[in-house]
Amino acid sequence: MKKLILSIIILIIFSVSSSFAQSPAKVSMGLRAGANITKLQGKQIGGMQDYTTGFDFAIPIEVSFSQNFALQPELHYISKGTAASLNEVLKIRAFQNYLELPILLKGKIGNEKLSGYAIAGPSFGYATNVYSIVTIDGEKERELGDFDKDADNRFDFGVSFGIGAELQAGEGKVVFDVRYGADFNDNAQFRYEEPKGWSGFYNSGIAITAGYMIPIGK
Repeated sequence: MKKLILSIIILIIFSVSSSFAQSPAKVSMGLRAGANITKLQGKQIGGMQDYTTGFDFAIPIEVSFSQNFALQPELHYISKGTAASLNEVLKIRAFQNYLELPILLKGKIGNEKLSGYAIAGPSFGYATNVYSIVTIDGEKERELGDFDKDADNRFDFGVSFGIGAELQAGEGKVVFDVRYGADFNDNAQFRYEEPKGWSGFYNSGIAITAGYMIPIGK
């Protein structure tokens, strides 16, 4: 399933870039990496509501229709998690890694050498694996977990929006990006009836990344 989802996402992104490379639109492609600072929202998760830091690796494709407007689909491998300090010596950080596809509208101001942008749009994801890092009296241990097909919802849908800056450097541009992501669907699911009063678990957080974009095609 993971290989199928990844193949579909990559096919979509490169199909979009190939199509627009044949059109008057300008197409750029790049790589960004950085940190994703997240936590789980929800009444039922008790004390597991501290922020924790994961990673975010992204392959963005910018399709510019004008100097001020672009469409930017992206492929992310991103870590989302939450944390808790249960006592003075025991701390737990729980993570899920996702393949994620944001499809974003991008508005830009500035010139070719230096520009700023705002970006927003929906995001779709699929959890690939789950793990936790348990710290006991300063010693860390990583524990791999398994998904429960009857209890864990591995599909993700949300929204992402933020700001960034681009600086001309050689043939391409150095990019700095800060964005907020919030998921709308519950991380949990129920085989039968949802418990009364259930409010759900939802990921939210801030991703800070930097990278480089280069023009492709014409």
